[in-house]
Amino acid sequence: MEIASNKGVIADASTPAGRAGMSESEWREAIKFDSTDTGWVIMSIGMAIGAGIVFLPVQVGLMGLWVFLLSSVIGYPAMYLFQRLFINT
Repeated sequence: MEIASNKGVIADASTPAGRAGMSESEWREAIKFDSTDTGWVIMSIGMAIGAGIVFLPVQVGLMGLWVFLLSSVIGYPAMYLFQRLFINT
């Protein structure tokens, strides 16, 4: 399926650029990974590590080791599958 964009160029509606009404070069420029994105990735990883360091001993102390181990067995595969789905889409 093809649609006409506002620049008079025919864009393919089956591609992300076509659905956004952009040319392929405009789309590539709009989704370029830059220093702001790198900063967000670093901050997200840092916050995850920091939260784990702070809250893990507290939760194990309050709930007990068996509850922690059970939640790890359930949570790790769930997070792995979620990340794999996110990366593949």
